[in-house]
Amino acid sequence: MKLICAQTDLAYALAAIRPAIAGRPSHPILANVLLTAGLGKATLSGFDLALGISVAIEAQAAPVSRVALPYALLAPLVAKMPSDTALTLQVKANTATLTSASGSYTMAIADATDYPDLLTPGAAATTVALPAIELQAAIAATAHAASRDESKAILQGISLCATAEDIEAAATDGHRLSIYGPARPADLPRVIIPASVLRHVTNLSGDIIQLTRDTNIIRFSDDHITITSRTIDGAYPNYRQLIPDSFKHHITIDRRNLIAALERVAILAEVVKLTIRDSQLTIAAEVQDVGSGAETLAVDSATNAAIAFNVRYLLDGLKVLPTTQVRLSMNTPTTPSTLSPVDGDTLQTYLIMPVQVR
Repeated sequence: MKLICAQTDLAYALAAIRPAIAGRPSHPILANVLLTAGLGKATLSGFDLALGISVAIEAQAAPVSRVALPYALLAPLVAKMPSDTALTLQVKANTATLTSASGSYTMAIADATDYPDLLTPGAAATTVALPAIELQAAIAATAHAASRDESKAILQGISLCATAEDIEAAATDGHRLSIYGPARPADLPRVIIPASVLRHVTNLSGDIIQLTRDTNIIRFSDDHITITSRTIDGAYPNYRQLIPDSFKHHITIDRRNLIAALERVAILAEVVKLTIRDSQLTIAAEVQDVGSGAETLAVDSATNAAIAFNVRYLLDGLKVLPTTQVRLSMNTPTTPSTLSPVDGDTLQTYLIMPVQVR
């Protein structure tokens, strides 16, 4: 096989599939990139048995063939080669030679027949075309709230209900809950997708993303990149019922000013106390034998209340809301509170459990 392509295209493809290259592979073949070439293009694929990523680039190749190349050697070599030149990859017997205008490198290759088949949705799979900007907004709004605890497999995923009309997504780790989009009817199909997989979907660059769903396989693709993963089996919590029907206290505040104040107070402590009185919000933290601090901000509210939160959870929610002004709604110091955008086009809710302090 002989393949010729642009350095920028090959470097782009190798960088894009990096998350799917196994760091500590269960089988040596998984440390390789599978290259399939011919008919005016080349497709580079990585697969760690859970996540598969494939990228198609323009290339001159003959004949149509497949080869497994060592990712740890090929990717850094290509990245360091001049970006304004074409690269030639020639495979003979058990070696591949990569040539640029300035140099040539030879590397041992693996048997491509040993490379496992990538995950593929079956004939009964369904496909829906989604605006990339909305899908990526849904992921950005929820992924941070997914659990990272491996003992909570269901909560490591994002619950997604996607139709051609709109998207509902939700993630929770048991301490906070982030919801994006309008409530969808309960009878619509939902799927639980690992948050770690969906974070890679935000790298797709097309205007439209095709979502294809099978019983236990999900695939996202644009014109160049395809991301495939297994879904998570199980029943996701009924998250809508966790949101209180009404609230006693509401405050409206500038989001950026609140983030800046919280980040300063967070230097002192993990838990901050919020006190609202006389249209002012006081954010305070105190750590015995360390120090204390407080910030005061003006708020649009006549209510009087006090509540404490994990400051990291509070900041995570504030940073994904899309509006200048945000609303904090509360009941008691021991029941869930919510953050929501004010005058925003996106239906987005962030629920957070308060922390009890003495």
